[in-house]
Amino acid sequence: MAACAARRGRTRRLAARPRRRARLAAAAHRQKIRQAHRAPRLAARRRLDALLQEIRHVGTRATRKAPMTHSTRFLAGLLRDGLQTLEYRRRSGATLEDPDYLLLSQGHNQARPKTHQHAPAPSQGSHATDGVPTRQEVLNYLGELAKDYHLPPKLVYAVADAESTVDPNAPPHVNLKHRNGKVVHDKLGNPVIASRDYGLMQVNSSNIEKGEIKDAQGHPFKIGEDVKTDWKANARAGVALLAPAYRLAEMEQGPGATAEDHAQQTYSQYNTGTERKRERYLKQKPDGMPENDADRNFLKKYRRW
Repeated sequence: MAACAARRGRTRRLAARPRRRARLAAAAHRQKIRQAHRAPRLAARRRLDALLQEIRHVGTRATRKAPMTHSTRFLAGLLRDGLQTLEYRRRSGATLEDPDYLLLSQGHNQARPKTHQHAPAPSQGSHATDGVPTRQEVLNYLGELAKDYHLPPKLVYAVADAESTVDPNAPPHVNLKHRNGKVVHDKLGNPVIASRDYGLMQVNSSNIEKGEIKDAQGHPFKIGEDVKTDWKANARAGVALLAPAYRLAEMEQGPGATAEDHAQQTYSQYNTGTERKRERYLKQKPDGMPENDADRNFLKKYRRW
């Protein structure tokens, strides 16, 4: 029994020992072992270089066929905007001391305004020429919209006056993108355009074909591209955007607030395009006027109507 136990113990110790690593074959035998053929290390790199070279040639040919680069298109658009600015000045009779307006290039399918040499701007009470409405016609239409939306006509007139001086052919206005109080530029050094304002009520481009607003009867509709060229469509869109801002001002301020308070909050929300900045007008200067230039200008126009 003792001998059997010793043999079993010796067997366990042998089994517990780690197996030795297999030794390499002799050099003579290793020469007979042939591995599968491998491509040279640089073969893949050579194929990649040939492919990149072909792509580079294709890109060069495509660049030669391209009519304009990004910077060339920007310079061409800038020149076109400058020519449109000069044309607008000549048509409106503006002087050199007047502030510049940055005009946007219009699409090829958009109708451009007709201009005539020495054509005086229609004054109040005069007859419309070449499809351009008179100031009184614009005010009458704005008054009808104010009545339909149950808004004070004075508010609608003042907003149109502050935004475009009641000009149905007001040129588009460019809003540049700002960050930390400075204008943001792209990689080519061009200023980044955040949005554009169009027409009589300076309807912002962020509202075009985005979201829904309600008409005077409460039916939802979308603001279309026609606000860029049709002054009546522009007026309808502007008043429709103005109505909910005025309702919010009435609800928040209560019956104790004045009509001027309602008007200022309404315009701050309309001008900024967001409810978060509807109280911007409350920041005032020592003279009691709003600190923001747009709110300050609106209040002056509002008090004149």
